[in-house]
Amino acid sequence: MKNTIESLSKKDRLSSYKLITYFFKVQFLKFNEKVKIVSVLFIILMPLFSYSQDGSSSNPYTSLGMARHVTTAGNYYFNLSGTTFSTYVNNSGWVQVAIDFANSTGNLPAGTSLTNTTRGILNSTVLSKLTSSTEVRISSSTGNLDVITNNSTIISRVTSNTALSRGSVDNGINDFWTGTNSIYLTGNATCSSSSNNSLHQRVFHSACNARGFHWIPIGDLRREDHSAGEIPAGNYFQLWVRAEETTLPISLMSFTVKCKAENLVAINWSTASEINNQHFEIQQSSDGVEWKTVKTVPAAGNSSTAINYSVDYTNTLSGINYYRLKQVDFDGRSKLFSIVAANCTSNKNLSVLIAYPNPSKGIFYLHFDNNLVKQDAEIIIHDSKGITVYSKRVSLQKGKNTFPIEDMVDATGIHYVTIKSNAFISNTVKVSLNGQGGN
Repeated sequence: MKNTIESLSKKDRLSSYKLITYFFKVQFLKFNEKVKIVSVLFIILMPLFSYSQDGSSSNPYTSLGMARHVTTAGNYYFNLSGTTFSTYVNNSGWVQVAIDFANSTGNLPAGTSLTNTTRGILNSTVLSKLTSSTEVRISSSTGNLDVITNNSTIISRVTSNTALSRGSVDNGINDFWTGTNSIYLTGNATCSSSSNNSLHQRVFHSACNARGFHWIPIGDLRREDHSAGEIPAGNYFQLWVRAEETTLPISLMSFTVKCKAENLVAINWSTASEINNQHFEIQQSSDGVEWKTVKTVPAAGNSSTAINYSVDYTNTLSGINYYRLKQVDFDGRSKLFSIVAANCTSNKNLSVLIAYPNPSKGIFYLHFDNNLVKQDAEIIIHDSKGITVYSKRVSLQKGKNTFPIEDMVDATGIHYVTIKSNAFISNTVKVSLNGQGGN
């Protein structure tokens, strides 16, 4: 029964909860075995509430990137490699590291619990666990300052509990701040501070720069523009970090498409784990550019064990067809996985050509399954007018071949790719390019 409940959607789980509760109430009245009933009810109902990690005290986030799932700003709990803490997270995934109010005095109090209403900073043990951070942000509640940097040195200053800027010695790394009034941070300091440079003492010090940013708790300074004086009463500065979303909704072990009969494909895939996973969609395309969903398959929701999925699909389109897997969370987020191809008609090509990513920003890869012997061939790319814009001689190995296409970074629009040799001409793949210099 436990596995059956875990496979239900969130809505169905709640319905099951009502049904199971009613069932055991009846059994309680019938058998009057209170202890046994309560124990069994607890065991069976546990999976109903075992959703993905939600940042609660009982189910804390286990990576900084999980904060990207936050849609409602508030206080959330983390457990990073055994270090637990709670802090304020906004709805863009920014995790608060410190907050300091106007007219406060002395160093920022360090601890493991922060809100957005009380002055403080996460302690050095917690800071040392924020190494997955990819961005640092400083903001002012006045709206006059909101800056971001992805400079690795500044990120390391946060995790090592060190001032982000100590004055002129750090002028170089401060050039990377961008955002509202970033000039207050990028402007050069002309002197430096040599002591009291822990983060809870000195967050940012544009020393001896009259127009520079000063956030120095030990000196009771909170100035966006030093010459403008202290920020008004009731306002505050915040220091934030943010990480890339690293928690995958599923861990996909395999995805295969095989012919079962004329125009009939067997689509199989396996997951090692699933988090908050509502359903899968099988998408099909005849050209690798335009896609449509042809099958929807309910998912397990949450699982830490391997699960195998299988579905058959009758495809009425002749020739090579492309298939890909789309995963959709309960919250509507989705992820697309790699493309595979199959030709389940009688007139089969000997080899299959796939281009990915597609669409592309100008750099993409060709994957070619060569079912013939090793041979020389030519990659040819035409534009929408039929003009050859790219050609390259390649050596095809028997089996799988992958070729990077890196010379199309300035190309835009639809292009057509084929591989041909003296023995064959491959299927033609339509590639959509937007010419931005990288995939």
